[in-house]
Amino acid sequence: MRAGRRPVMEIAGIDQRLIGWQSTRRQQVADALPVLLADYQERQGHPPGERAAYALGSRKAVRPR
Repeated sequence: MRAGRRPVMEIAGIDQRLIGWQSTRRQQVADALPVLLADYQERQGHPPGERAAYALGSRKAVRPR
């Protein structure tokens, strides 16, 4: 472990396909977030605060479309 880094824990028995799917999903949300933030700013007239930005990302994670 490098200094200042938290250890990464793994749970034995988790299928690598599930891990891969989750990583892909996380990347899809990250890729969509700039568009969601721009849409929010256009509708509201100001950029989202930290809580609103988090909510936009969370909503995208739950409803992928």
